[in-house]
Amino acid sequence: MPDSLSPPRLPRRILAWIGGRDRAFGALRDLEDLYLFDLKEIGPRAARRRYRRQAAAAAFGYLRNQFFWSFPMLNNYLKIAWRNITRRKGLAFLNIFGLSVGLAVCLSILIYYRHETSYDDDHEFRDRIVRFEPRFLNPDGSVRGGFATLAPGFVPLLETDFPAVEKIARLVSLSSFGDTFVTNGESVTREPRVFLADAALFEIFSLPLVEGDSRSALSEPNTVVLSSTTARRYFPDSPALGRMLKLENRISGPILVRIAGVMKDAPLNSHFHCDILGSLASVKAVRSLDAYFYGTTNLTDNVAYIYARLAPGASAASLEASLPAFLDRVLPTRTTEDGQTLRPSSRYGLIVRPVSEIHLQARNNNEIEPGGDPKMLSLFILIAGLILAVACINFVNLATARASKRAREVGLRKVVGGRRKTLAFQFMLESVMIVFVSMVAGLALARLTLPAFSSMAGRPLSFAAVLEPGSLLILAGVFLLASLVSGLYPAAYISGFRPAAILRGELTRGSRGALFRKIMVVFQFAVSVVLIIGVGVVGRQMRFLREVDLGFDRENVILMPVSSEIIGSWEDVHRELAADTAVLDASLSKRAPSGSLQDAPGFLATVNGTLVRSSFSMPHNRVSREFFRTYRMRFVAGRDFSEDFPTDATEAFVLNETAVRRLGWASPEEAVGRPFSVAGGRNGRVIGVTADFNYESLHKEIVPIVTYIVPGQANTLSVRLAAGRVEDGLNHVRSVWNRYRPGFPFEFDFLDDRLNGLYQNEERMMRMFRAFSGLAVLVACLGLFGLASYAAEQRIREIGIRKVMGASAGRIVAMFSAEFGRWICAAILLAWPVGYVLMKKWLGGFAYKTSIGWAPFIVSAVLAIAIALATVVSRTLRAASANPAESLRHE
Repeated sequence: MPDSLSPPRLPRRILAWIGGRDRAFGALRDLEDLYLFDLKEIGPRAARRRYRRQAAAAAFGYLRNQFFWSFPMLNNYLKIAWRNITRRKGLAFLNIFGLSVGLAVCLSILIYYRHETSYDDDHEFRDRIVRFEPRFLNPDGSVRGGFATLAPGFVPLLETDFPAVEKIARLVSLSSFGDTFVTNGESVTREPRVFLADAALFEIFSLPLVEGDSRSALSEPNTVVLSSTTARRYFPDSPALGRMLKLENRISGPILVRIAGVMKDAPLNSHFHCDILGSLASVKAVRSLDAYFYGTTNLTDNVAYIYARLAPGASAASLEASLPAFLDRVLPTRTTEDGQTLRPSSRYGLIVRPVSEIHLQARNNNEIEPGGDPKMLSLFILIAGLILAVACINFVNLATARASKRAREVGLRKVVGGRRKTLAFQFMLESVMIVFVSMVAGLALARLTLPAFSSMAGRPLSFAAVLEPGSLLILAGVFLLASLVSGLYPAAYISGFRPAAILRGELTRGSRGALFRKIMVVFQFAVSVVLIIGVGVVGRQMRFLREVDLGFDRENVILMPVSSEIIGSWEDVHRELAADTAVLDASLSKRAPSGSLQDAPGFLATVNGTLVRSSFSMPHNRVSREFFRTYRMRFVAGRDFSEDFPTDATEAFVLNETAVRRLGWASPEEAVGRPFSVAGGRNGRVIGVTADFNYESLHKEIVPIVTYIVPGQANTLSVRLAAGRVEDGLNHVRSVWNRYRPGFPFEFDFLDDRLNGLYQNEERMMRMFRAFSGLAVLVACLGLFGLASYAAEQRIREIGIRKVMGASAGRIVAMFSAEFGRWICAAILLAWPVGYVLMKKWLGGFAYKTSIGWAPFIVSAVLAIAIALATVVSRTLRAASANPAESLRHE
């Protein structure tokens, strides 16, 4: 037969394959006969179409009969599965409750995962938006530091040199220059989230306006765009567009601004949120600021977040690869003392970071907002998987342990012709039904507990994330995985019983699979013990962080923003503050402890007759002379700043011990009196050396730092209050503030609160560890309770005989407890080294940390044994206390 008249190849091959597997399948021959008839009656084209339809129907019918045995049969199996579930209500409750808790944890972590990985998804050009970030390099090419901000002078150079940069814009946070106050009528408000930006920012990010035109909103000086929430706060009853506000900041002074637009509030999953977005063109009115922000000479002061929209087809990686040559063109070379010329790209670099990576991967000191922690996210996903595994193990253990109860059913079904795969399908169907009910209950439980979990995770989570297509796909995968893990082994195990052995009673004691169940119980409690160890070690480290000596006195110190009025009248302000005995001291500083050490302009020092020029990064702190006194920092050599030495205001430098060691002086005493200079032309001598103190988080090692007097650059006022008179001290500071800043809000933070805020991630981690470890123990105990119930039920006659022979209830309970106790002890021995390795690795993220110690391991073992034995005793005590006559009546 010619190919044009032969049946379609693919349907024919499918039917031939089925016929090769099942000789009773005769559709291939029947359809070929019909096809030959149709060729004559309706023609080749219509005959081929009909053949395809009939072949598909025949193949589907075969598959249906093979795997579903027709829909009435499937309905019958569903009824049987439901009856078996409802007949054993206690067992069903243990399985459903345990699985629903495990699935609820998975769902909560899924919501958290979707939130953390969806940052900045709402921008139209999300895949093309990048941020330029500087990196400072060591001589070997390794990175020694970096910022999220870049010098503004790079913007016109990048725009000119790289066609791949389609749009570029500066974003300047005014909070880095001090606090911003907004006056509306008689009301003065401090606004922490105020930014200046180029008009091109609206062409890079999708920031839709509800009032105004984004194309012109920031094109004129002295114009601002408010967020919707901010607009309602200032103008609750009328449109904000065209209204006037007064902004005051140290960089701009007091200026009147016109509201040129109102934008929608940024989504919660955005890496930055602004309440007021002003036009950067406003600084052009000041000549020095115009050159600072818009010229090409400022290539050193990293004060602006630089975002760009790349051209279609351009990639961040290829752009980054071309930046070293660009830096060599625009930055000056440097000559070392031995005459060697250093290319700029050997000590300075630029990276191009896609905006989608900022939240989870950027780790710069000066990020606009704190980012997420990918390690913690991975850890929570792992914990959720372990808790779900513990719940599934409960199901498997209880199903296989009670297999002897269903052995007679399996034997009878096989005797009357039931095949193993039909039995396996029935048991698998029961598992799927239990997982489905558990999934529904888990969804409800996750919805009810989401507010508490959201508070614990420190993220504004929404249950709507579950309904996103990606989440639904993950949810379906979790359901399928839980169904397979929970049902596959029990279905294969139970359906594999041999009818002859069953009917002879060889499986009535359920001996098969006992070792497997013991291994699974050990795994369950090992997971629980590891989590309990985690709670103990994290709690121990948090206590260490709160109690360790930081090198200064952290108690009863308040931190406040300063203004030009405070700085300009500092001597009078300090005198008035000290007039009340409730105030012990006060000082001004550019940086206060708990902040980040960002600026390191450079230095010169003479060490052993050799001039050392900025050989490493040394941050600077500009302070008033009372700084070290206020913080009660200890001097190990030399002296503090003093009014008795007028030259201290222009020539004195104080180093810390780390700076002395890095510079190469043999001792702090040797450093005192040595010549020292910093960038900007300030020359003088080292007058003192302080003991090392932790300026930043204990995640970081103490760095070299130089301190000198320049109160005019300060942005923080630190006030130490007398212990026991904090309220009196606050009232006095408030009265002094109101005299120098009338009408401006009096706002402050306690230093202790700021220091504790450095460890928010660890606090969240500890709370979640507690919750997850509790849930893991609960689910594991549910399984242990079920196994103890089964063991007591299976050995009820043995218990009766032992009681008749004189055994007490306590001895019988002890026998069961010892059996289960061996499993728990094995779990503890397995969990201890795993917990130690994991916690050792976690503590490695801190430069200063506590020792792990034995306490977390001992406590975890005692808790695991106590909880497990309490669970076993609560179930076996009833069986041990029963009348033996009841159990032996039919013997």
